[in-house]
Amino acid sequence: MKASLTFLLVFITVFVFSQTSDNEDLNILVDQMPVENNSDYVKENYSGTYTDERNGNIYELIKVGEQVWMSQNIDFETPDSRCYDDKKSNCEKYGRLYTYEEAKYVCPDGWHLPSDGEWQAMIVQLEKEREGRTLTQEEKKNGFNTDLAGWGSNSGNYYNKKEIGFYWTSTVKVGNFAWYIYINSLSNDFSKNYHNINKAFSVRCVKD
Repeated sequence: MKASLTFLLVFITVFVFSQTSDNEDLNILVDQMPVENNSDYVKENYSGTYTDERNGNIYELIKVGEQVWMSQNIDFETPDSRCYDDKKSNCEKYGRLYTYEEAKYVCPDGWHLPSDGEWQAMIVQLEKEREGRTLTQEEKKNGFNTDLAGWGSNSGNYYNKKEIGFYWTSTVKVGNFAWYIYINSLSNDFSKNYHNINKAFSVRCVKD
């Protein structure tokens, strides 16, 4: 009887240890996987992080369909970029606001300002995945995280923080007008419009 009990205790100890070891090995495997493969091991649509070597800012990445997006607004200082209300804390939380001309070049190497078509492809993919959720609920579940950063006027005033997010696209409408994407806290849907290129909007970068 004592021998049987001893054998049972040894068996349980070995089994528990083997299970713990397997879990630790899996965690190590996840940590060592290349960024582009992490989504298979960590969570759906997760694609790792990107460090902007220009200023050390780290951005989480998200895969939507075949596209890889930064999941935060870009925060890289350029001569005419601005923080909402001219407060650095707003740049750290919401990213910087850019005129269209600066928005075209602010994304780091290997990334670019998305076109209207790339935005629409991302929105269509979110539509497919949302299963009764609003688009804002879906993008938060997905990890895209729209930041309602508001916008800046030519005269230096600021409007709509926490109410509306405005995102430049690279697509020109005509002359000094370019398309932008916006989402507000009331409609819970993405829409598009065009505006004068001198307005200051947010930028979300997509991988080349």
